Amino acid sequence: MNSNIIMCKEAFEKEIKKTWIRLISAISKKGGQLL
Repeated sequence: MNSNIIMCKEAFEKEIKKTWIRLISAISKKGGQLL
């Protein structure tokens, strides 16, 4: 059961990273001055 939870956590973290990368690239395309 523990290995299942760990796998879910890793998949979840990967999805978060993908979302952040999309968000950051969208922001930098709109305008680097916001950062």
